[in-house]
Amino acid sequence: MHKLVILGDTATGKTTLFHAITDSSGAQSLTHAKYPTPTLQPDFKISSVSCTGSGRTETFKVFDTMGAERYSPAIPTTVYRNAHVVFLLYDVTSVDTLVSLCEWKKRTEEHNSGGTNILFVVVGNKVDLLPQYGSKEEPISLATVAAEEFSTRQRCRHFVISAATHYGVFELMETISEEASRIHTGDGNNSVYGSQVVNLRGRGAAPGTGLRPNCHCV
Repeated sequence: MHKLVILGDTATGKTTLFHAITDSSGAQSLTHAKYPTPTLQPDFKISSVSCTGSGRTETFKVFDTMGAERYSPAIPTTVYRNAHVVFLLYDVTSVDTLVSLCEWKKRTEEHNSGGTNILFVVVGNKVDLLPQYGSKEEPISLATVAAEEFSTRQRCRHFVISAATHYGVFELMETISEEASRIHTGDGNNSVYGSQVVNLRGRGAAPGTGLRPNCHCV
């Protein structure tokens, strides 16, 4: 089982993504709340993902967390410990939500006393709020451009999704699951933690459109 922790500022959509990953029936009922109710304590659920490439089913213990001011010091250190995958979530409509990603990453590394290698994944959420969504244009904003630069510097993967509409969520989880499967079987040579480029453009589209997810990894 792989431990996956979702981190990010308040109102970036952590809980929406949490439910998109773990609830099989919530795809059509999720929305972006104008005044979202903040998460007051960590929660977790178990989710399994079938990998089309390897044929394996990978199981994740997914943690939702608080995104309060000053990087949520109330999050128990046990949430970070032994993490295998960490989603650093930001809002594609707000450059300000990128500012704290370094602090979230640093905090995870400081508290990951289990000694596990961590796959950090930068995830831009709320792409459905961009004007290009639903068209053939690539969804781009000031935040996504800045996040791409940040991801390159930090040698992290970068995905752009909408947790509310499930746009790009399947591609995100399938790719992470495939990498976890390769490491599990000893075929990955830990490439998941390096700078290997995996280009996912052209895989999957937003329902009812010709739009392809801007999912590319560095």
